[in-house]
Amino acid sequence: MRTYILKGFLPWILFFAFVDGTVVGLGVGIFAALIGLALFNRKALKKKFILDWAGMLFFVALLVLGVGFQFSFVTRYGLFLANVVLTAVCYGTLIINIPFTLQYAREELPEHYRKNPILIGVNRWLTFFWGTCFLVSSISTALYYFGGQPNLLWMIKIIPTAMLVLAILLTIVFPDLYKARRMRKGGVSSIAGISEVKKVALGNVTIGYRTLGKGPLLILLNGSHMNMHHWSPEFLKRLSAYYQVLIFDYPGIGHSSYENMPFTAEKIATCLKRFIEKLNLTPFVMVGYSMGGKIAQVFANHYPKHLRALVLIGTDFGGPKIIQCGEHAREVVTSIGEDVTELQAYLPLFFPESVLPRVEHKMEQIVLSASLEGAPSKEMLEKEGELSARFSADDSNRKALNHLLVPTLIVSGALDELIPTENASLLSETISGAHLMEYPDAGHGVVYQYPLEVADYIHNFLSTMQQY
Repeated sequence: MRTYILKGFLPWILFFAFVDGTVVGLGVGIFAALIGLALFNRKALKKKFILDWAGMLFFVALLVLGVGFQFSFVTRYGLFLANVVLTAVCYGTLIINIPFTLQYAREELPEHYRKNPILIGVNRWLTFFWGTCFLVSSISTALYYFGGQPNLLWMIKIIPTAMLVLAILLTIVFPDLYKARRMRKGGVSSIAGISEVKKVALGNVTIGYRTLGKGPLLILLNGSHMNMHHWSPEFLKRLSAYYQVLIFDYPGIGHSSYENMPFTAEKIATCLKRFIEKLNLTPFVMVGYSMGGKIAQVFANHYPKHLRALVLIGTDFGGPKIIQCGEHAREVVTSIGEDVTELQAYLPLFFPESVLPRVEHKMEQIVLSASLEGAPSKEMLEKEGELSARFSADDSNRKALNHLLVPTLIVSGALDELIPTENASLLSETISGAHLMEYPDAGHGVVYQYPLEVADYIHNFLSTMQQY
């Protein structure tokens, strides 16, 4: 993003370097700027970026009026006019809600980031900073030309140069500061003591993960439309008081990559087995939420010896016997894309209406922070949908659960619209000795609505087991 923005200003910088109030200086400055546009900004011109087209029109106008007709006003005050035009471009694009820096930022980023509220926020501020710097330069050059102070060269040289340097420095530094500030407002990255993202290469797959706390190991599997940074910070912090918590990204999402690997529950379970064996993490407790609960069941059926216990939150066992969600919930979920702002559209499916005012702001902070770590792309969302559809069409997982001997806790919200709570009851009846905990006034977002309570209940459940 920074490189693209600075390239957008390169023709203007070339112009400033040569213009000196003479026809020759103006002409050299214009030709240098036009050459800069042709060499470095052709792609932006084709895409009709506002700054580049404003530059093209401005330099051509100066060429005609200042060099061609040699209007003295244009020749003498070219520097002042350029600063006025740039000020107008910056503030004008803010007024029409298309910050000019945002056009460059979107050019450099994957499509699923382009409507990210934090990206938009960063570029609103950057555009404002540039506009303010050019406004100061416009005032300074105006005082030099029209204020009767022609001997004060610092007003036409030092101040405009200082403003340009300041704007460039802000462009380099500010995005990271803004991102860090937003992350500190309530996302997983704000948790004190959480590790940096680590990565493990597994052939054609690289898994990114983070750890928090000490003690027996818990590995958490998140739901669809999420990455590992979508977990509730309160939930992770409370668990980390008793355990070492490990969160990770599925292949192809967030900090994990993959190439030519079928995105199925079985393949992800196998990939996870290779991951934990390479790090020598067994035995451990697996906690799966929503889609993560489905993958956790497949893992438990295939590799039960790796597990001390299994915790399933807001999930089902697949196959024809599950209770499907209602038509409204299905329509909402299938309409959601990769745009981070769209996640807010189905918060009512996660929480009862009475709870929304209390959790909406908290969820917004989690979602915005997580979106900075790699929002799932449209392609990956489609793969997640295919995984869930394939899981729901196959009854083999349910049949295998009849023979599962891993101690299992099942958690559900009684008002869950996405995966009706009846599925939790069916799970508890299918898995021998499974313990069911149902929160009567919670929805699919039970782990976000009651993060501390669910974490404590998991701890209490595990504490009753002999090995704990």
